[in-house]
Amino acid sequence: MDGFKFTASPPKAVTDYLANKALAPSFSWQDIWAEEHAFAFTVAKATELNVLNDILEEIQSSIAEGKPFSEFKKDLTPRLKARGWWGEKDVPELDANGNPTGRTVRARLGSPRRLRTIYWANVRTARAAGQWQRIQNTKDFLPYLSYELGPSEVHRPLHEDKEGTILSADDPFWNEWYAPNGWGCQCWHRQISAPEAERLGISKSPQIPRVTHKNSRTGEITTAPQGIDPGWNTNPGRTREGNMRRFLAGALERSPTALAQVAIKDLLGDSEFKAHMRGERLTAWPIAVIPEDTAETISSKSRTVYFGQDSARRHNDGVAGKSYPPPSEFALLQEWLPKAAIYRRPAKPGQTASYTAAFTTPEGITYWVGLKVTGSEELFLTTFFTKGRNRRARVPAGEKIKDQSE
Repeated sequence: MDGFKFTASPPKAVTDYLANKALAPSFSWQDIWAEEHAFAFTVAKATELNVLNDILEEIQSSIAEGKPFSEFKKDLTPRLKARGWWGEKDVPELDANGNPTGRTVRARLGSPRRLRTIYWANVRTARAAGQWQRIQNTKDFLPYLSYELGPSEVHRPLHEDKEGTILSADDPFWNEWYAPNGWGCQCWHRQISAPEAERLGISKSPQIPRVTHKNSRTGEITTAPQGIDPGWNTNPGRTREGNMRRFLAGALERSPTALAQVAIKDLLGDSEFKAHMRGERLTAWPIAVIPEDTAETISSKSRTVYFGQDSARRHNDGVAGKSYPPPSEFALLQEWLPKAAIYRRPAKPGQTASYTAAFTTPEGITYWVGLKVTGSEELFLTTFFTKGRNRRARVPAGEKIKDQSE
């Protein structure tokens, strides 16, 4: 592994995979696994944020500058030793929710072997995430993937069985069988054209038995395909897209605000969101997470604002007299909705509650946001538009229930 490295200036999708992660102190690697690794960087027994930050900075530097493991170890070891995160030490124990248990345990912290594991796991998954983004950008011309074995001297038998499997890049097989598929796995994927796939032979999507695993820290029971290590049955790139949406749908509400906002930022930057804006995805998209007091103002039990496909399609089609912002400007909602003036729209009996929010950026652009609380108390964005630079739009109808200056 010492020779494994990135070339300098890797694709943005590779660096974004780590840049958009939040820091998550953890006592055990099992505390955060599967989809949650998409937006939380954790190192077993690194319970101090400054230690995590040192490790994350060196990982990011290694990816951005193409450092091999030997340089990563040389640069990071003195920083960890200065923090006291090296060798054996009594450390505070955290439970699976990250809370102190009041006990201390003797633990082995930093070591060359641990640094090798940290380096390998993060560099390989970041590279895989970047590769998946490139696959999505080029699959119109290279629509198939072939599962390939890496340079390991000894391969897992069940990984050897998958060598040469050729399937469409959209096949559900790649949701889980997307390398790395375990600790030390160096398998990879080759993207190929339709003529080459037909010449080599397109595979039938395998039906693989599943194995049940119990997380000894949290007690959570999960399953994974036979041959994939627990916690590695995710596609790092697709996790940033499809798997992240599934996780966000239930987890944003119980996640710390900072972690939820990191996830939203990452979500709005990927190609799947642009496809959603074109009306190509049958889903409701998480678009922002608002503070509890703002949710209470509009009588919503949900802090997560979703953007449905129908609304996305109307936004894409446009309405005369309104200027609809491009997908990149939806990031403004996260920052400005908590500061916006809010008006309650008149509603007929039996209708769901709806609101208009308005905010003006320092550049003098006024944005208008339509919000609706459904019967199931979910919060949806119905429209998002602006009247243009330095042009004041009319005050919306309805009772003003929150001032922008509050």
